[in-house]
Amino acid sequence: MHRLSLIRLPLIGKRLTKQALALTSAALLLLLSACAHNTSRNLDGLIRYNPSIQRTTLDNGFRSFLLPNKNPDKAVYMRLVVDAGSLHEDDDQKGVAHFVEHMAFNGTENYPGNSVIAELEKAGMKFGLDVNAYTDFENTVYKLNLPDNKPETMALALDIIADWSGRVTIRPEDVDGERGVILEEWRSRLGPMLRLGDAKSAVDMAGSRYLLRDPIGSVDVINHVSVSRVRDFYQRWYRPDNMSLVVAGDFDPDELQAMVAQRFDYLKKTTSTLPEIDFSIPAPEGWRVAPVTAEGVKEPTLELGFVRRADQHVTIERYRSDLASGIATRLLNLRLQEWEEHHESIASAGFFDSPLGRENNQSLFSLPLNNEDFPVAAKALFAMLAAIDQQGFLPEEIAAERNRLLRVVKNNRQKEDSSPELASDLVISAATGQLLFAKEDEFTLNEQLLNSLTDQEVNQAYRAILQPPSRLLLMTHAEDSPAPELTSAEVERWWQEAMTIRQPIYQQPSVEGSLPEFEGEPGKLWEERHWPEQKITEYRLSNGSKLVYRYSDDKAGRVYFRAETAGGLLSVPAENFHQARITTSLVDETGIGGLSYKVIQKIINGRLLGLTTLFDENLQGYSGWADQRDVGVLMHLFRLKLASASVSEKVLAQYRRDMKGQLADKPADPWFSYASQVEARRFPGQPGAYSLDSPTLAGLNARQLADTYQKLMQQRTDYTYYITGDIEPNMLLPLVRRYLASVPVNTQPLNLRQSLPATEQPRLTVLQNQEPRAEVEIYLTAVQPWSFTDSLRLSVAGELVQDELRAQLREEASGVYGVSSWFWQNAHEDYASARIGFSCDPARVDELIDLTYTVLDQLAARELSSEVLNNKMRQQQDQYQGILHTGQGWLDAVTLSYRVTDSPFFLKQEEQLYETMDVKNVEKTLSTFLNNSDRFEALLTNDNLSR
Repeated sequence: MHRLSLIRLPLIGKRLTKQALALTSAALLLLLSACAHNTSRNLDGLIRYNPSIQRTTLDNGFRSFLLPNKNPDKAVYMRLVVDAGSLHEDDDQKGVAHFVEHMAFNGTENYPGNSVIAELEKAGMKFGLDVNAYTDFENTVYKLNLPDNKPETMALALDIIADWSGRVTIRPEDVDGERGVILEEWRSRLGPMLRLGDAKSAVDMAGSRYLLRDPIGSVDVINHVSVSRVRDFYQRWYRPDNMSLVVAGDFDPDELQAMVAQRFDYLKKTTSTLPEIDFSIPAPEGWRVAPVTAEGVKEPTLELGFVRRADQHVTIERYRSDLASGIATRLLNLRLQEWEEHHESIASAGFFDSPLGRENNQSLFSLPLNNEDFPVAAKALFAMLAAIDQQGFLPEEIAAERNRLLRVVKNNRQKEDSSPELASDLVISAATGQLLFAKEDEFTLNEQLLNSLTDQEVNQAYRAILQPPSRLLLMTHAEDSPAPELTSAEVERWWQEAMTIRQPIYQQPSVEGSLPEFEGEPGKLWEERHWPEQKITEYRLSNGSKLVYRYSDDKAGRVYFRAETAGGLLSVPAENFHQARITTSLVDETGIGGLSYKVIQKIINGRLLGLTTLFDENLQGYSGWADQRDVGVLMHLFRLKLASASVSEKVLAQYRRDMKGQLADKPADPWFSYASQVEARRFPGQPGAYSLDSPTLAGLNARQLADTYQKLMQQRTDYTYYITGDIEPNMLLPLVRRYLASVPVNTQPLNLRQSLPATEQPRLTVLQNQEPRAEVEIYLTAVQPWSFTDSLRLSVAGELVQDELRAQLREEASGVYGVSSWFWQNAHEDYASARIGFSCDPARVDELIDLTYTVLDQLAARELSSEVLNNKMRQQQDQYQGILHTGQGWLDAVTLSYRVTDSPFFLKQEEQLYETMDVKNVEKTLSTFLNNSDRFEALLTNDNLSR
């Protein structure tokens, strides 16, 4: 329950930096630049904190940030922000900030033991998803996602947060019991990426306190820290003037503020001064060059960073400058995407700006490489950056980007903010003092300042990226490769040469191609059936296909589309499995129809529109989304995709290169080897994702792959179409007549391969884990017919199993950090499945597996708690309702129902089942499954179980 650093959004222009920033035409810029300073002066009054956020400080110093918002309706999101993280620890407390976070869930004065979690789950919250916390270097944040805004739910949440603020009971027995859990959390993090991250931090954070205070702490402190030192940290830093309550959601702010004052007033005001914490990270001037690697690292990467001091001061000029910087960032990334295509040694290239600690920012270029020729990559990057520095971005680049961005700004104005996102923004503001703007203020600032920014300002913003004198070149090399021997003097010389030599003039590549005219004759349609309760209308198309349509404004202006029919991987002969699986992804990467990816990008021109191929186990088709005004373009692209397909040699070559490396590493790669063996043991003789071999890979041919795609997708076009979103029938149906009702319908006999897991398999033990950790999986399989009712009961039962396993393996045995339990049955399968997974100390594997089976046997034999079951059903019902309010979620639910019943019957039945599910029926479903299931254990560990 921790993470390394609090993710901060940029200080200003928040929503804009999440999008690509752009400008309008160069001619308009010249006209408007003269009034730029007058515009800035007129906007000064908009540099203010969002007045809709009610900010209050109690007499004891406790702060609250309350922002009413009705998206989603009746839900409330609460966060407790403590301005103390691992950097606030003493030398003998490394990891104690995180330890305190854990202790908050082990009991408070008013909620002893595990009753904190129990009471919250009774109210409909799920531990881990709705109830959680994290600790970073600078803060600790507790989160509660309330499923409703009932007074009793709000009161419970505030009571618990008030207890976390000053009444956590840090008892010796709880501290000792939690040591094993935290140790397993530490163990679960171990891996090549963590080691590589530590190696990089040792360079870019050298000389700072950050290097000495990893939030997870040291194993020695986890094992031996005294109860008194844990209490010391809690009592020192959890004080009212060092904490804030953040709430976003559907509530009355005045009523909530009264509840806050009542519950948090007990915290005593403190007059002592908190110790000063050193948040600085040295940024020495000049070039630093360092090779880095770590055990298990195989892929080379070149990173170029420019470090500067973070500026927290907000003015119109600063806002304007940040907009220009965002525009330059977007244009720079577009140039990098184009540039990487001309350098075979560079797999990809990207640029981003991010915090480096609390007081620094770092502008970072990241280049994953295909080989370890670091000098070639560095010199090529320097030359590319120098060319932009010398020539600037083209006026037409800036103009195109501005036009796109102004559309984004207008769309964002119409977009309804979600309470979870607002809560995250408020957390950052509470922790860092970041200014949050009102939506209308932000729209006015963005629109007016964008229209007055000049080309010169954008190019100056780009040059400012390269100006900081603190520069770092990191070269990540494979652990078995020699470290590259580059010196700072060499790199500095290359940089100076690139900047002084006249670089070739940049020529913007022309992308030839456009969306061809659609020549098909429109078909007809007629309404066939209406389902008022589900707000669904069915239409029959003149080609025999069906359209299932529902209007929804859950996401303003957005429309979701799906075309689906039976087929998929199980309809393909085993010998053609890999070609079918691979071709669907490579065709999507290449483009649409005869249009290349670049032409498609030109056609879309920054609009929110996507179309992908669906090719699952037992179904196939297409899935897409678009803004309301672009649904016709989406359907046009769908018809192009049906008409023809291609696979580019470049896309195929990159796939071959990636997979060749994986296959070469397969014997030594622990996870790849383990997953391959699990797949082969569970489904012997059947093709799977991990059964691709080198001869098959070498035999892939672009033309054959394209032909395979067309054959697979064109032989079955008897689609049922599903459309939901913010589009009225009078706008949608003419498009359906034109593009969907005219699709030629082809059908083929369907013969699905059987894919039944093998039973009664002995334990699989793979002794290749490089970490002192065992990954344990237990698979359960029981042959039984599918029913919608039983599948829902089984899913709920899996939640009950997970809770019981967590209570026994984590809380009682202190043997795991987390445990997952997933019980399911797919509609096309004649067997039900379950997967239980956890990681642990290798020496405790047998003990914890035996304990797992004990729990399962007890659950199969005993009565279930009706109270716990009702909590789980309420949680699943809330999650289900949330899913139905998303376009893709609704499509997933309705397509399942129509596949099985040719109606939306399951949508209504699922809601009814959650309301009427009986504990006895769930007990019967669970016990029948557990008593009749075969068990298969898979274990990835190291070769020293006592380690």
